[in-house]
Amino acid sequence: MQFYDDGTAVPLVQLNTRVENAKPAQDRHHNAYRLGELAIKLAAASRAAVRRARGGAFACTNDALAHMIWPST
Repeated sequence: MQFYDDGTAVPLVQLNTRVENAKPAQDRHHNAYRLGELAIKLAAASRAAVRRARGGAFACTNDALAHMIWPST
């Protein structure tokens, strides 16, 4: 994954730009939904990484992480 100088992930910034530049309301809505979903997935992944670093990874954590790669609905 690539990052900008301020540490922001490139896909996150690109998706935010799509939200801001979308013309029809439906496109803005769908892109904002994807941006929110991505933010939740990033937060969950970082929390799981902290848990793993502390030696607290469980099978349910691994299963949840495997499902996070699925595309949005």
